Amino acid sequence: MLRLTKDRKRKYFSTGYSCFPEQWQEDSEIGGRFKAGFSNYRNHNKALTKLYWRAEEMLSELQAQGNDWTLRDFQEKFVGIKAIDFFTFLNEKISQLREIGKIGNAQVYTDTKNAVSRFHTTKHLSFREIDYNFLNRFEHFLRKGDCKDTTISIYMRTIRALFNKAIKEKRCKANLYPFREYQINQLDHSTRKRALSKSDIDKLFAIEPDPNTTQLLSKHLFMFSFYNMGMNFHDIVRLKWSDVKGERITYQRAKTKKQFSIRILAPVQEILDFYRHHGRSDGFVFPILNKNYTDAEKEKQRVKSALKTFNKHLKIFSQKAGIDGKVTSYAFRHSWATILKRMGVSTAIISEGLGHANESVTQIYLDSFENEVLDEVNKKLLDK
Repeated sequence: MLRLTKDRKRKYFSTGYSCFPEQWQEDSEIGGRFKAGFSNYRNHNKALTKLYWRAEEMLSELQAQGNDWTLRDFQEKFVGIKAIDFFTFLNEKISQLREIGKIGNAQVYTDTKNAVSRFHTTKHLSFREIDYNFLNRFEHFLRKGDCKDTTISIYMRTIRALFNKAIKEKRCKANLYPFREYQINQLDHSTRKRALSKSDIDKLFAIEPDPNTTQLLSKHLFMFSFYNMGMNFHDIVRLKWSDVKGERITYQRAKTKKQFSIRILAPVQEILDFYRHHGRSDGFVFPILNKNYTDAEKEKQRVKSALKTFNKHLKIFSQKAGIDGKVTSYAFRHSWATILKRMGVSTAIISEGLGHANESVTQIYLDSFENEVLDEVNKKLLDK
């Protein structure tokens, strides 16, 4: 073995040779060598010497860069990258995400692992095996299982993210990266638009909730979302009274960590006043979470359950209002953006309100509106 010691830590590297103690003699130059009685000892000793001085050369290169190198740096230089098993690496990342409270991302990684496991039924899977053909066959497998393009895209993007992390951490060789050939954008289709017109919004707001259920809470939640620049459901339920300061609501969006400060409009103030009077004194504005949800996993499940109830109530409201199509929590975010666009507000300002990184993301929200305008213009060709 070749032994390297640094900062009182030792690491051993196999030379690929072995012998009995009586076939080995100590040597001051490289630590030791095979005795004359060992088979083919001359060639083997030459190979050991060559290996030793190769290690010395690599050690000198690392030392020339400073003293902050590690035993792992030497290992990567001397042995090369030892590729990690895909499932092992995936499990590592899932554990790390759970440790820092990113339960949603951890679930996406877990769902991807389960999908790949259903396709690749053996216990181990190397990164080398995940090539262009593997991804194509995996896609075909998912389609046979009635997976939608959006779901397939999420799985593929997660696999791509894992490749990028593994390469960056030197756990996988860069030349194994399969996404230069396999293109994920072939799966990306514009999501069916969920924006409602202003008249549809007014119809929803006019519906009287069933007093024997939690429909009033659901109505307050979607009104709150619409009048606060399409605030996301997950951010609303986590909102605390400490975020309500004077005439403004100040909060950090969970998904992007971006800070928002929104002036409180009259309908929002009415909702806040209602929950100040009827709500709980545990710090949260809305009675969904409380201080007992200290575990991130349990909090995630509670929010998921509340969202399911919310969307169920939305379905009831939209049916009563005579609105066609499926209405979900995202409708109010899309609707806020689209209605303002119809009123002549610039895409740049709407993008800022939504917290998007750039206007191209905002345009996804507005494409259906733009298409509708173009359709109306095109119809003028039939005018006489």
